[in-house]
Amino acid sequence: MKIKTNITNLRIKWHTIRKNYLELLLDSCLNAMIQTKLKQKITYHNNRIFDLV
Repeated sequence: MKIKTNITNLRIKWHTIRKNYLELLLDSCLNAMIQTKLKQKITYHNNRIFDLV
């Protein structure tokens, strides 16, 4: 059971780190098409974090 909890915690941390990185990219991005893709990816990672918690 502890292994499953650790794996879940790692997945939450991974999605959080990835979401934060994408938000930094979004802040510096000027291309509207790329901004849309980044927003979609951020939404995906937010949903994954919500599902895991």
